[in-house]
Amino acid sequence: MNVLSKPEASEKSSGDDTSSSSPPARHSLLDLPNEMLERLFEYFGFESMKLMRDLQNRRLYAATQTCKTSHFKHWSLGRIPAEKLKLFVEQVLILKGIKIDNLLGDKSEADRTLETLIRERPELESVEILSSKCTDSTLQLLVQNSNIRIVRLGGANITGNIQIPSSLTSTSVIEVLSLSGCRNLSIHGIVSLLNKIGETLKVLNLSRTLLSFSDADTLIFGLPVLEELDLGGCRSFTDAGVIGFLNNTGSTLRKLDLNSGNISLSGIESLTTSLPLLEQVNLSGCKNMTEANLLAFLGKIGGSLRIIDLSRTGVSLSDIESSPVQLPVLEQVYLSYCHSLTNAGVIGVLKRTGGNLRILHLNNTDVSLCGIESLTKSFSLLEELNLSRCKNITEAGIFGLLNKTGGALRILNLNNTSISLSDIGSMTLSLHLLAELNLSECKNLTEAGFTGLLNKTGGNLKIINLSNTNVALSEIESLASSFHKLQQLNLSHCKNLTESGTIGFLNKTGGALRILNLSNSELALSSAESLTTSFPALEKFELTGCKNTTEAGLVAFLERTSGKLIVQGRWQLQSPETLHVANQWMFLGGSKAVEENIKSVFPNLRVW
Repeated sequence: MNVLSKPEASEKSSGDDTSSSSPPARHSLLDLPNEMLERLFEYFGFESMKLMRDLQNRRLYAATQTCKTSHFKHWSLGRIPAEKLKLFVEQVLILKGIKIDNLLGDKSEADRTLETLIRERPELESVEILSSKCTDSTLQLLVQNSNIRIVRLGGANITGNIQIPSSLTSTSVIEVLSLSGCRNLSIHGIVSLLNKIGETLKVLNLSRTLLSFSDADTLIFGLPVLEELDLGGCRSFTDAGVIGFLNNTGSTLRKLDLNSGNISLSGIESLTTSLPLLEQVNLSGCKNMTEANLLAFLGKIGGSLRIIDLSRTGVSLSDIESSPVQLPVLEQVYLSYCHSLTNAGVIGVLKRTGGNLRILHLNNTDVSLCGIESLTKSFSLLEELNLSRCKNITEAGIFGLLNKTGGALRILNLNNTSISLSDIGSMTLSLHLLAELNLSECKNLTEAGFTGLLNKTGGNLKIINLSNTNVALSEIESLASSFHKLQQLNLSHCKNLTESGTIGFLNKTGGALRILNLSNSELALSSAESLTTSFPALEKFELTGCKNTTEAGLVAFLERTSGKLIVQGRWQLQSPETLHVANQWMFLGGSKAVEENIKSVFPNLRVW
């Protein structure tokens, strides 16, 4: 929403009838009194304040001038030259935290400026610098500061080989250390560093580094309170290195990220550390991981696991039935792009969950869900199900799984599957909380199947995607439900759409629709005059490639909108003076002549 836009409708109370077409209220910063604006801006960072000044609004500019920016404690400076950073350090009163996306200037100047920053601001608690200008001297100063708790040096040119006083262990309070993308880090440097500051570390991020711990005996350090360990993208890490690293952690580890590594988890039986609190494991992209090693690992940690990501791995999980693995508190399972995944593997995983499953992603796999009816468990908490591009999925499998959910499903993605939904009658459960439905590219989808599925929803749908399907919406009048909460409707590339079906569907929506995509359809909008609903909240209307759209149809539709609307498409409007509306519109993609013609009638119109 444009920060300067004025509210266009009064806000409805929670008890209002949902069938009303009144849009939700829109508010802007300009609704606030000056005193509140000034108070609010005291919490803004440098970039946000600059944005407010650049908006060229007198009230906002005045508020930025009078608020006490010197009282800011945490600053996000984005890209900043070294000389400006030096001036900033001298002028700001209190500096607790600083984030720099890129430090400009030559390396020696940047090094001196960062040294000044760290030495002269002893109150610093958090430093985040994403710049190759950072060196080992910067890291050393940060580590020696007895007040700094958070250090993030992304992509820095550091090795970790720094001289750390022996007295540091008793003074360091660093809890978060992120050296992601520091590709010059050495094994000796990081081991020495962790030996000095590891006692207080809770979060350690070494992702996308070239560290290659191949000998577990070289890993002699302690991380007794570590809660998060990120080694994602460390393709030189070996199995011995990972296990050795884990053996140096305590029993507090909650999150482990090993994504995109070359590990196979070989030797996992030598893991001596108990991980009773481990809740989240990311092994996505670990293509060398074997199923036996994975199951051995899950056997050690499964009791506390809530989130597991095995996407883009080669596991089939077919052996899980004969393993002792139990996943009683599992809430999120990601198995996307696991092309070896079997039906038995999926069913085996689901059997071992404790009924807490909330998210299940099986997209881009070859499973059919055949045999799902053998499951005696129900998944009453399941909120998100992604079966996109599961080419072998059967309707019996889909409905069998959906019938085992408890009606809590909010997101259902069946994109690019071969389903027709002709057996929708076998679905005994209603989806009264469903908010997002994706049926795009389902070429076999039938009219009866689609309307039957919609009749099983409870009117809470906010997003419907039917793009690239063959539906005509010819049976839309048989719908018993209305969709007054619908915000996004995508009917692009639906070549069989009928005027009556489309208008009938739109008449069942309320005033909440924000995005409507009819691009590359054959619609002329000749029946737009029969629309009984208006679209006061509509923000984007996509008609690109609609060669049959008539000017009269376009005008009739636009007269039912209000506010600032982006209309995307190309038309030769012969008489734009017929567009009689009080508010300005924005047009995308029109020819220069058409833009000038429209502007001559609507001088305040903004054309993008």
